[in-house]
Amino acid sequence: MKRILAAAVFAFVLSPVPSSADELARYLPPSTIAYLEVPDAAATKTRFEGSPVGKILAQPGFVELRKYLVEYGGRSARGWEKGLEDALGTDLDGLLSLLQGEVALAVLPATEEGGRPRFALSLDARANLPLLQKVVARLAERKEDAARTGRHLSAFETMWYESRQVFAGSRLVASDDPGVLEALAPDAREVTGLAGFAPFKEALARVSPGPHDVFLYVNVEGVFNAIAEELDDEALRWIDSLGLYGIHYAAIAEDLSEGGSGTRAFISTPGEKKTGLLRLLASGDASPALESRIPENALAWSVDRLDLPGAWSVTREVVMAAEPEEWAEFAERLAEREREAGVTLETFLGRFGDSFTAYTTLPPLGGALPDTYWLVPVKDGAALADELARLCQVTGILGVEKIELQGRTIHSIEIAPGERLKPDAAATIEGLRAAGLPASFLLDGDTLVAANTGQALQRWILAGEHGPAGRSTAAVREPYCLRFETDQRRTFGHVYNTFLPILRAVLAVLGSDREMTSGGRFQADLIPPAEAFAEHLLPWSATVRCTPEGVLVVADSIAGRSALAPAVGMVAATLVPTLVQVKENASRARCKSNLKQIGLGSILYADEHRDRYPPFGPAFWDGVREELEDPMCYVCPSTGDDAGDTSYATWSGGEPLTSAQLARNGSRVPLAWDKDIENHGDVRNVLFHDGHVEQFQEDDFQVLLREWEDLLGLKR
Repeated sequence: MKRILAAAVFAFVLSPVPSSADELARYLPPSTIAYLEVPDAAATKTRFEGSPVGKILAQPGFVELRKYLVEYGGRSARGWEKGLEDALGTDLDGLLSLLQGEVALAVLPATEEGGRPRFALSLDARANLPLLQKVVARLAERKEDAARTGRHLSAFETMWYESRQVFAGSRLVASDDPGVLEALAPDAREVTGLAGFAPFKEALARVSPGPHDVFLYVNVEGVFNAIAEELDDEALRWIDSLGLYGIHYAAIAEDLSEGGSGTRAFISTPGEKKTGLLRLLASGDASPALESRIPENALAWSVDRLDLPGAWSVTREVVMAAEPEEWAEFAERLAEREREAGVTLETFLGRFGDSFTAYTTLPPLGGALPDTYWLVPVKDGAALADELARLCQVTGILGVEKIELQGRTIHSIEIAPGERLKPDAAATIEGLRAAGLPASFLLDGDTLVAANTGQALQRWILAGEHGPAGRSTAAVREPYCLRFETDQRRTFGHVYNTFLPILRAVLAVLGSDREMTSGGRFQADLIPPAEAFAEHLLPWSATVRCTPEGVLVVADSIAGRSALAPAVGMVAATLVPTLVQVKENASRARCKSNLKQIGLGSILYADEHRDRYPPFGPAFWDGVREELEDPMCYVCPSTGDDAGDTSYATWSGGEPLTSAQLARNGSRVPLAWDKDIENHGDVRNVLFHDGHVEQFQEDDFQVLLREWEDLLGLKR
């Protein structure tokens, strides 16, 4: 079972709200829409002793748990799940079916001594209102059609069935979801279940003065599976991109009060395995006071106003600061989209040190990976901080926006251009912006010295298009911190070809009479170890220090660019073993994509056959091929099989899952898997009934199959 803080949780309001909005604001995040305050109850804490829930309830003040929904995945510890069911007095799976989707949970400390902690439920705000409205409208048409014809909604359609909930501040006051009715105050029941916004407005005015927000919930993953063929390409790409970031649940919020702020778009995220909550700022004017309330260990969003028709301003730019473990989890969600690059972000970034700062630009529409940049931390932090301050005065660079120090060592640095640029630097910056190059440049007067993008370095330093290269050294003194860039959408070859000219340009411009030293962690799969360059770098006396803390480039003289040529052969030879692994990484990613397509084909089959999957055995593949005709979707690229073959296996016998079994166990019962363990070394890709794919070591895979053979009578 996932850790409770990483699980998606819905907590109903069980007690009155604080006496004022100011009181509530002191301890709730800005996007909180509901909270749970509970009196002491020793019996409840005893019941959950030793469980994840018990660890929370063990804090002073926690306790009565009457309505507590936990969205979970994977194989669970049945013991604490059973305890939760006993406490709720009902079946957990039945409760979970009432609310499809995931939200973030915060356990907030008491604001005063002797006070009670609170749960906080947060909907994270992001934006693509027109497309979300288009999806909601299509769902409404499907719902109305079912009501008009008397058609029963299938299990697959209920996966994306939308619901409406109304909040007054943080207090839930109405809903058309029957499962939410039980949690509503008696005086709010009269407005529950109304179909349109207009009746809601009149009835809510009698129950609660407002202002109110109405949330229309849509299960994004269910939409993709159920009505993808009915949406245009733009909406389809957007829905697909949400899954890329682990987002399964979308909503539209409309302020119903007089003079309200209008309509907003919201997205909820599960925040799986994160130490902090993913926080998307939901304010159009994002004041410093609001930003200061983001938890320090949360992923923080910067706000760039982007006006959409009929909507308020929404966020576009995001800055994420995270530990490598958190980025590893994020990279897992990117894996399928990284197959073109042939290497994962986790592999590429994970070798650069114990920490780093990453920058991600989210496109207005999905379907493509964001460009990701990282800054390698350096060891001599105090000296570098002094040098950066001097460069800010001399060259017109905007200066250091943020320096995090650990003792005297720089932990991370962020540099960006802005209004304080010198006049002679402004033209250069504007030219770069007009060329579509992202920001962060090091200038010597009007001469570009360095930038945080590979394209800028190649265009302005390597090609020497902006003044003699020799002028670049005027603003560079040791020590100097270098940033690299990669775009994981591109192939390995492109990444390699981008990096090598950058390194060549830097070593040519930043020459030195010092010897090269190296060590520690700079062993990224796509970049040879520093030792490989040593004998070739020494003739031009360039110093590249590679330490466990990062990379440091030191320079005080000029060296010829052609001097690096002997190193090119060494680099290519060093990368040959890496290319083999890169190819296998790409094959694994393609294999996972094939299994996901097979999963989608089985769901489409079931939608047309009364919610039943194709029969197990050879007939399974015949059923899936009715929906998925591309023969290469059934071939793992690691096998060498031809089109028409099948590289995957499924159960040879047993009954396909019923709707009830699917609702309970869809995320835990395997549906198809790699036929041969040799395909990917010692791991297999496994497709589950709900459509997701995981990798398993062989021993764990065999345990998984035996478990469901025993429970459901399935046969291998």
